[in-house]
Amino acid sequence: MNRMEIETYRAAFREMICNEELLIHRRLTWLLAVQAFLFTGLFNTVSTARYSWVVLMAVAGASISMLILSALLASVTVFGNINAGWLKIRPQEYEGPDIFGMAPPFVEGKFVPEPYMSSENAVAFILWIFWFVIFILYFLKAHMCFLWSCLSVAAMVVNFVGVCWFWFMQTKFPKRS
Repeated sequence: MNRMEIETYRAAFREMICNEELLIHRRLTWLLAVQAFLFTGLFNTVSTARYSWVVLMAVAGASISMLILSALLASVTVFGNINAGWLKIRPQEYEGPDIFGMAPPFVEGKFVPEPYMSSENAVAFILWIFWFVIFILYFLKAHMCFLWSCLSVAAMVVNFVGVCWFWFMQTKFPKRS
């Protein structure tokens, strides 16, 4: 493979990375916009002492946080796949610039937590923790029926366990050279 072909492939892989970074930006924008809307509703309902609405908003906020977090974690998987594709076609003697400025440490066949520990993933996780704490605090104050209370708790637990199991336990990355 000559230098021109290598640079063409490198540019294509770099374009894939830029596209994925654009998706991350959009996901974070939606996360923060929806959370701002829910925070506004939270403060309005707390001031009027409508505790059942606070619990509803906490469930919605936590669900949206987990949904966006799972999409952000999917981006890490995509970055791992892009890195694997680049390493497959890149010749050993290639000394040009890499496709990543600072690549996360992907390891073949084994879970490595470092790629997942980024600030954008932390924002979604911290918002989930916040909504979970609000849920617990106001769950005790709300006068809701027992069935709705059980469904709310189940939704929070399923959100957290489902995302953790799917992304943290099942993701495998190709070997990084």
